[in-house]
Amino acid sequence: MNKTKGFLSAAGMVLAMAFTFSCSSDGGSGGEPSSSSGNEEPSSSSSVPSSSSAPPSSSSVAPSSSSVVPSSSSAPPSSSSVAVSSSSSIPSSSSFGSGNTCTADFGTVTIGSQVWAKKNLNCDVEGSKCYNDDPANCAEYGRLYDWATAKTVCPAGWHLPSDEEWTTLTDYVGNDAGTKLKATSGWKSNGTDEFGFSALPGGTSISSGSFDYAGSLGVWWSATERNASSAYWRRMNDSYSNVVGRSADDKSMLFSVRCVRD
Repeated sequence: MNKTKGFLSAAGMVLAMAFTFSCSSDGGSGGEPSSSSGNEEPSSSSSVPSSSSAPPSSSSVAPSSSSVVPSSSSAPPSSSSVAVSSSSSIPSSSSFGSGNTCTADFGTVTIGSQVWAKKNLNCDVEGSKCYNDDPANCAEYGRLYDWATAKTVCPAGWHLPSDEEWTTLTDYVGNDAGTKLKATSGWKSNGTDEFGFSALPGGTSISSGSFDYAGSLGVWWSATERNASSAYWRRMNDSYSNVVGRSADDKSMLFSVRCVRD
């Protein structure tokens, strides 16, 4: 009898120990997740913004839209990027002082991000002349201005374009800008006027009164000085029919003025 009780008591102790061991081993997988769970910080390669939101390196800088030069085979921009308006943008002649007159309507043309006057300015102010002193030439080409007058003659809301603004225009037009910006008539070597700029060869003059090159050369002042006595201009002519030239000349020279909107 005593042996039987001893056996049962030993068996009970063994079962109790087995049950205790089993309970203590449950729930052992509740530690921190490993890095493979995707909760770590992203690597530097995944946190760098795309090229559309971060400036590229100097070795891969692409020109802005204002300086992209399309190939000569590129089609002209859609009507949404070239808009021509015939509405007047010139103020009354009283804005230019007593006795001064100004063409009532020069129209506008939108080329890229810029709005240009569609014609050369024709405001009769001191410091300007008609080619050969003939009013008929003013009606066709606009007046010719010395640089100091050109700087101030554009009406309110408009200004004489800087050298940089001329570059923005020619870069946008791209290859063969001299052909694409010229009018389709009035030149010995006519243009295609693909952008509605309708440039005409108004010629040049010097302050003493000598006139040259109407019908074959157009020169337009920029507002940018080269030095105290000279300023930059842009030129289209028949000799280099597809080129818009750039240089500087004495401020006393008389050239055409094409205004651009502020």
